[in-house]
Amino acid sequence: MAMTSRLSDDDLLELLDDRPERLERYLSDHPEDDRLDVLTALDPTVGHQLGAAMAPPTDLATRLLAKLRPDPLKRETASVLLGLFGLPWRTARVLVDGPEAKERST
Repeated sequence: MAMTSRLSDDDLLELLDDRPERLERYLSDHPEDDRLDVLTALDPTVGHQLGAAMAPPTDLATRLLAKLRPDPLKRETASVLLGLFGLPWRTARVLVDGPEAKERST
């Protein structure tokens, strides 16, 4: 792969997968080449399906806290765990919907 000419789509994706340092150098040398965003864009349907699959049950917090309510230490532990369980879902939403996803949900 010559780094001086414009890469094919396949070569660009190969660099992304196998040689990120060369990809970074190529993009520095070719700032006009904006194909990477298009080539790696996630289909919106897949993004919504991913979000639905990763979403915690809506009543998870209520069920967990009801079981742990008598013990304050367990309640604090449950609160931390709920935050950790929700993190992948919130991360996926930001990746799929963009940073404005949080603004739309509040």
